[in-house]
Amino acid sequence: MINNAQYKILVVDDNKTILQMISKCLCEEGYAVNTQIDPGNALEQLNENRPDLILSDIEMPEMDGYQFYEEIQNR
Repeated sequence: MINNAQYKILVVDDNKTILQMISKCLCEEGYAVNTQIDPGNALEQLNENRPDLILSDIEMPEMDGYQFYEEIQNR
């Protein structure tokens, strides 16, 4: 059996309700989940803590998911 707690997932979405629902589902499966409402804050966090998986909304007001992806690729 795989220990999901060893896997870190970052979820980025500007909708708090969606963040809570996704986080709850992943935590129940044993994953270590971190959530961010702001993609800029998520990028800063990546300098200190690299997740194994990033789930991101596409339509966000400050920086959309495509821009967020490009920023990650440029790091």
